[in-house]
Amino acid sequence: MNKVSFILPIYQAEPYLSEMLDSVLAQTWPNIQLLAVNDGSSDRSEDIFLRYEPGLKEKLSEVLYLRHEQNLGASAAVNTALPFCDGEYLFWADADDVLMPDNIRKKAEYLDRFPSLAMVRNNGLQFRQGSRRYSEIAKPEDKQVKSVFEELLFSATFCYAGCYMLRSEFLFSCYPDRKIPVSRQGQNLQLLLPPASLSDCGYIDDLLYLYRIHPDSHSRSFSRFPDMLARQEGFEQLQLEILPHCLCDRERLEEKIRSHWRQETENLKQRYLDAIRQYGGVQR
Repeated sequence: MNKVSFILPIYQAEPYLSEMLDSVLAQTWPNIQLLAVNDGSSDRSEDIFLRYEPGLKEKLSEVLYLRHEQNLGASAAVNTALPFCDGEYLFWADADDVLMPDNIRKKAEYLDRFPSLAMVRNNGLQFRQGSRRYSEIAKPEDKQVKSVFEELLFSATFCYAGCYMLRSEFLFSCYPDRKIPVSRQGQNLQLLLPPASLSDCGYIDDLLYLYRIHPDSHSRSFSRFPDMLARQEGFEQLQLEILPHCLCDRERLEEKIRSHWRQETENLKQRYLDAIRQYGGVQR
């Protein structure tokens, strides 16, 4: 049974961490190396994890608890964990989401069956905190084995932690020093794009992940124009930093990235001006 290294960045996750850890304990694949990285939380996240730690150590193959003294971001948390990863497969999830019991097992078994694939992903459900109205994560066009490299690069498919699993040797062939580019825009693109440039991505049409949408979600916390503009600039820079780690036509894609974000910036500015005209005010 191949080992799965599971990286779990934790930051201010007190309201949700118990639910995530309960779902880890419910996993049906026991050969899991859990690397939990407390990214400078000031709430009770550490107390909650330490309360679960004995049970996790009893259930899983290995549990490492790593800690940042200050918040450095999810990508930095991943970099703290990567040198310790020794599993054949790599998995990561957000601390405020939930794994279905077969999440890790089904993806690990899939990669066992298809050794030429660098990665696999699954369907799941997303819900808005407080409503519990669910919708599927995968669109019909996502439900197949295919290359997802450019779709991920240009946000044309889903990019949720907890839905993907990587073959570790493919990832580390792209990052020999086991360090991904650090960015406040998260960690998913850095982990997904290089392996996605090497092979097709497998697909499992099972609902194996619950993605929680709430006001504190990092990916949805940029509501004002300057923040949204800065976020777009951050994504452009991040994508350009990732490309050298990918097997791709860099010159073509660098130009396509710059063109894409020029258009996105113009669209954002136009929406902002339309809002000013409609509501007669400016957000600062």
